[in-house]
Amino acid sequence: MVEKQKLQELVNLGLSSRQIAERVGKSQTTIRYWIAKYQLSLSPAKGGRQKLMLKKACLNCSEVLQSSDCRAKYCSSLCSAQFQQKLYIESWLSGKVSGQISGGTLISSYIRNYLLEKANYQCSECNWSKINPFTNKIRNCSTQ
Repeated sequence: MVEKQKLQELVNLGLSSRQIAERVGKSQTTIRYWIAKYQLSLSPAKGGRQKLMLKKACLNCSEVLQSSDCRAKYCSSLCSAQFQQKLYIESWLSGKVSGQISGGTLISSYIRNYLLEKANYQCSECNWSKINPFTNKIRNCSTQ
């Protein structure tokens, strides 16, 4: 373990992860791990390969990403799926996509979930909200 205060002091001096590793007697990989863990940023090295670690936020929930991968956009696969659903619903509401699947007879699960959420998970005609134990769906009066 590397103490946060000591690591912060060395980072503030503008040292590279290799220089810090030499000073504290740890591996460069260990230093990079603790820098990420403490959410610190290294200064860009002059002429070296060291890159500034930008603190990016998840596109869905705005949580700070822990990944050092510059291509990362989401903090989890759940956030990725939720964001894709939001984009699809926005496209559907604006008329860019029809929302139909299977040759135009069924609606997308994204749209179904959106409509259920908007209706507070109740039938829009009779306010029935019990889920059928066999189909796991809410009864819909218009199809009865």
